[in-house]
Amino acid sequence: VIGGISHSALARLSKTMMCLSTEDIRFLGEMTDLLSSNSNYAQYRKSLSECEGFKIPIIGVHLKDIISLHVALQDRLEYDLIDFRKGVQL
Repeated sequence: VIGGISHSALARLSKTMMCLSTEDIRFLGEMTDLLSSNSNYAQYRKSLSECEGFKIPIIGVHLKDIISLHVALQDRLEYDLIDFRKGVQL
């Protein structure tokens, strides 16, 4: 939702943005900072780890991690052995 609201096409709608209250603009800025991809989503990861109780993770961030591990780690080791450590990390 934050990605859609902060999309450049909507951000250029100056009259629409003027209808937002200062509290809404502040909240939008906080959420944009929280979900920024800077430092591999460091703010999001920190907030998620500090959160207690029920959480709904952003699946795209975690899928990106899984894909990175899949690409970085080899499937087979020397002598054509299966690398089970890769499976554990995935």
